[in-house]
Amino acid sequence: MIREGVDVVHAHQGGTLSHECILHARTIGKVCVFTDHSLFGFGDVASIHANKVLQMTLMDAHKGICVTNVAKENTCLRAGLKVRKVAKRKNDSNSSSKNKIATKGGKKREERDCYDDADDDVACNDSDYDYELYGFDPNKIDVIPNAVDAEAFHPYLLNEEDEDDNNNSDNSNNKNKKKRKVNKSSNNSTKQKDTKKKKKDKKNDTKVITIVVCSRLTYRKGIHLLAKLIPLVCALKNERVRFLIAGSGPMEPHLREVCENTHVDVCKGKVEFLGDARHEDVPNILRRGDIFLNCSLTEAFCTAIVEAASCGLLVVATAVGGVPEVLPGKTTISIDKERSKEIKSSFLAPPTVSGLFDKLKLAIELAKEIGQLERESIGSQILKTYSWSLVAKKTEALYVKALAEKEAASSSSSSSSDFANRLSEKFSKSGFVFGPLLCLVLACAKIHLNVLEFMEPAHSIELSAPVP
Repeated sequence: MIREGVDVVHAHQGGTLSHECILHARTIGKVCVFTDHSLFGFGDVASIHANKVLQMTLMDAHKGICVTNVAKENTCLRAGLKVRKVAKRKNDSNSSSKNKIATKGGKKREERDCYDDADDDVACNDSDYDYELYGFDPNKIDVIPNAVDAEAFHPYLLNEEDEDDNNNSDNSNNKNKKKRKVNKSSNNSTKQKDTKKKKKDKKNDTKVITIVVCSRLTYRKGIHLLAKLIPLVCALKNERVRFLIAGSGPMEPHLREVCENTHVDVCKGKVEFLGDARHEDVPNILRRGDIFLNCSLTEAFCTAIVEAASCGLLVVATAVGGVPEVLPGKTTISIDKERSKEIKSSFLAPPTVSGLFDKLKLAIELAKEIGQLERESIGSQILKTYSWSLVAKKTEALYVKALAEKEAASSSSSSSSDFANRLSEKFSKSGFVFGPLLCLVLACAKIHLNVLEFMEPAHSIELSAPVP
């Protein structure tokens, strides 16, 4: 870190290395930023230990990043954020010992002030209390979403030859329509419109709707819901649908058993298993579909639905975790300079088979009607919202803010007082068992740094050439 002239160390949740980097970087005196991507529980043994380690890391980090507001709430609670009641202060207007409080029925009753003597056996109303947060500062965490690679994930664009073939009939109809205005009566024009509408309806009825599932085939991803959902969708009357399933996992045998044996009568020829897919192949898989289906039981952000929407697919997803924050729900389609229309581009359902089934039927009906223009509009809206340039600007602003706060704090305190504050915070906020362990780890890191400083002082380290 000293040789490369590092100013900010940014670690991402995902392993022990990130926590070690934050510990040693803060000990050296660098600005530390930590990103937490996932949602964790509070009751199981693994989550309890993981949350303790997160508390240690966020105590050392100057700033934190979460991908959604739900993820921020989860991270703050795991880091030790708590809520407590505090009695309201007396106001001049409420100095009397009795206050009039409106009840639900509209009547008024007199109640003694909660600040009366403690001997009074009168229960205080909940409105006489304020709530305050303590244990962890939520302002330490900023929300910066994930981004999508616009060069890889974009709506499928037809070739010029395909466009000519698809638009040939439309162009000829437009020319004939202009001639009819001069040579034919309005009755003939009405008949032509009715015939064209019938052809369009017939074409929509025969269109095969492809539903794409691209995820790890695990219980957390709701594969048990998918196994029940696929036979129901395949059995729909007057609907031509098929499933593309990319991914593998422990529940893949169960899913194959349902589709290839148990419900083979309705699923035969309608479900295709692609197995593990390389990341560079995912965009082409998505562009083969019309609808993207996500059945997850928990998600902090779910990059998969953003990538699918950027490819122009309608999205049906469970309304869990941060998913409701991610997708816009509706997309505005510009027909020309003066006209536009709005379509529903995402469908959120409860994590149940019936809820997903109802939303999937709505998406299938809409998928029959949308074309390339709608797909490009859906994709462009997502790409503008989740662009890497926007995420980079927000992250850079966070770095600058963290550096400014660190300089302001260092000007008023020394490195020794900062180390003492870290010890005190870890001991007082981490519990009587884990607190002393964290203090021991921090002390070992400090001793290790002092030994290295004695063997090779920082001023003797040759700095690398600056990056042009």
